[in-house]
Amino acid sequence: LGVIDAGAFTEVALSPTVSAAVSGRFGWLGYLASPIIAAVTGNAAFFGYWDYQGVVDWRPTARDRVRFAAYGSGDSLGIAQRDGSGQGVGLGYHLVQVSWSHRFSARTDLSVAVSSGWNGLSVTQRPRPGGPPPDTVSLDSLPTHVRVELTHAFGARHRLHVGVDGLF
Repeated sequence: LGVIDAGAFTEVALSPTVSAAVSGRFGWLGYLASPIIAAVTGNAAFFGYWDYQGVVDWRPTARDRVRFAAYGSGDSLGIAQRDGSGQGVGLGYHLVQVSWSHRFSARTDLSVAVSSGWNGLSVTQRPRPGGPPPDTVSLDSLPTHVRVELTHAFGARHRLHVGVDGLF
């Protein structure tokens, strides 16, 4: 429990080659501050955030690692004026990722990752009561990202990274 948020994390070994971890965080300060702001200013305001992560890690061989992960987050901010008008912004994402890493030798590694999910942003403008209807602009995307990277260490101080990215 923190000053502005609360979070939790746990990790467990499911077998000698499989582990899992989950965590989450919730920003509670906005819920506490909103009534105070309204009492002091006469205007209502809210801000909040949350996020989560979940990972399952599998080591099928001593040289390979496969990871399944899910990530997400949400943030919001809103203001309502005494005259009934207001503005609000919300953004967030939910993402899943699968990755594979292989160690060819003590100096050479290959990693491949594919991720996909939803990204969103919403902005709302609410005029005074009796005025025009609220305007909302939403931007949503469903990107897929692919990354392949080969790493080779030539010595303790020299390393080469060669990678290719694709975004669809």
